[in-house]
Amino acid sequence: ALEEKINETENTERKTIEFIKNFQTDDDIEDDNSYEIKVIDGRKRIIDQVKKQHDGAKDTIEILSELPRWLQIIDECLVNYYNALDRGVHYRAIVALPSPDYPLPKCVLSLLKHKNFSLKQTIVSQSVNSAMFDYKEATFNYYPSKSIGSSPLIITNHPSFIDLSKAYFQSLWTSLPDFKS
Repeated sequence: ALEEKINETENTERKTIEFIKNFQTDDDIEDDNSYEIKVIDGRKRIIDQVKKQHDGAKDTIEILSELPRWLQIIDECLVNYYNALDRGVHYRAIVALPSPDYPLPKCVLSLLKHKNFSLKQTIVSQSVNSAMFDYKEATFNYYPSKSIGSSPLIITNHPSFIDLSKAYFQSLWTSLPDFKS
């Protein structure tokens, strides 16, 4: 009789677990995605990562940067920019210039000729450089006016950081006038 009760209890437990699984709401299911926050330091490693991100982008790249840092990236990655533009990737860049009438270098002017490249400028200094790639990955870098190797690159695919970065970029983008060459 005791063995029969144990089997009956185990059966009821199995059925209860199965019942709960079938009626569990999506809110109760844990997210299976794994989100990362990586830190990359060193000039060469950072440049290699940035090139990889531009080469892997499929739809949109949004950049927020101080002009000196952005020019360092462009100097190393201009071919990657052109390749992404030719693949149909849309770039939106907000660049902090030293002054409103500061002349942009030829490499930036050549990017502006491409229909998929949009630029807005601000004279408000940014405390962080950032970029988003297809709204799936974001990068952040402090010390925006210093050289690339002087500050690590933080990379994440965490939705909270993506949404935060996207909202900040969008609010800044809509507040700025269109670029006039």
